[in-house]
Amino acid sequence: MDYSLLLCISENSNYTKPRLEENNREQIKILKAKFETTRTRHTFMSKNGRFIYHLGLIDYLQDYHFEKKVENFLKETMMLGGSK
Repeated sequence: MDYSLLLCISENSNYTKPRLEENNREQIKILKAKFETTRTRHTFMSKNGRFIYHLGLIDYLQDYHFEKKVENFLKETMMLGGSK
């Protein structure tokens, strides 16, 4: 099997920098409430609410056949050839 983990980090468009520490706690509660309405099982919000992390697997359960063996061989050859 050949698979990759995809991680995308995006800025939360609802985030605004808090002016006071007390406002920060309240703002995070509001951000979490907004986020929960659109959240999927592959998205997570940072502790301070500034960033949203998107995770995904790509090419999972793909057959490892002759073409994939050739592809991996060529990638390894190019990587080793470029480092000499």
